[in-house]
Amino acid sequence: MLTQARLRTRARSRFHEFADRMLFTPDGLEQATRLQVAAQHAGRFARAGMTSVADLGCGIGADALAFASLGLRVVAVERDEVTAAIAAYNLAPFPEARVVNGDALEAEPADVDALWFDPARRAGGRRHADPADWSPPLDAVFARAAERPTGVKLGPALDHALLPEGSRRSGSRWTARSSSSWCGRGRSRAPAWAAQHCCSRARERRS
Repeated sequence: MLTQARLRTRARSRFHEFADRMLFTPDGLEQATRLQVAAQHAGRFARAGMTSVADLGCGIGADALAFASLGLRVVAVERDEVTAAIAAYNLAPFPEARVVNGDALEAEPADVDALWFDPARRAGGRRHADPADWSPPLDAVFARAAERPTGVKLGPALDHALLPEGSRRSGSRWTARSSSSWCGRGRSRAPAWAAQHCCSRARERRS
């Protein structure tokens, strides 16, 4: 309980008053999307006409919470058993959200309109710079994104040369520009989106 109290105190900068009813892990909190940014991700899916999203590698459920709060049906998949249990607790107020303890790629549900990936870039207190070491690996994420509408949260230091060809052109199939940049006009026109979450220290303080 003391650990949770400390984590909730730290989490208020990301989740404000909602942190007081949530559970966290140290790594999960470190990697969790801020509330304002998660709301932007959810809004993109909603405006594109999506009604259901699979959050693949959901962590403690930060993005899934934002999706569910806009009325989207959410299937959140998390490989770590303890983290999945925490995500289920955090998502409990939303009956249209469910958590699956499983691999992000192997447990991908077939009955959703869109996919959301926030690959884990940290393990054991160490950040992985090589996208091949992320969980799931970035190449596997891109393969899934070719099949249906997809959002991908990328690290700010990612080499843009690793993105699919055409990613730097505005209006292209992929884009990676500033914080939470998106490309696509819905399921009929753009089968994939990419978002890059770039938060400098100054921007983090202003949030």
